[in-house]
Amino acid sequence: MTTSPQQTTEFLVFLPVRPAARDEFRAKLFEIGDHVAQEPEFVSCSIHEDADDPDTLVLREVWACGRDELFEQLKRPYRTRYEAELSSMLEGERRFVFLTPPIATYPA
Repeated sequence: MTTSPQQTTEFLVFLPVRPAARDEFRAKLFEIGDHVAQEPEFVSCSIHEDADDPDTLVLREVWACGRDELFEQLKRPYRTRYEAELSSMLEGERRFVFLTPPIATYPA
């Protein structure tokens, strides 16, 4: 077990995608991911399908900045079109779940 002193922000994003918009949404999400990966504060992101609902995507993101700075990322120019079209591609609201720093980690 190790503890993590590094200051990062980790969170999950739940995206309940409309089945009819699945392919379009994924294409736009992957395009945004290419831009986000170039941000200096970006650490990592993984995109998952909910095992019980493949139309719900779950992102796990790690950033080397605080929560307030993360919401500023949503205003980047490359996100303008994506943010404007997001609600038409989702069944419900996008939901963010911010995580506390790890209490403990167990490497393999």
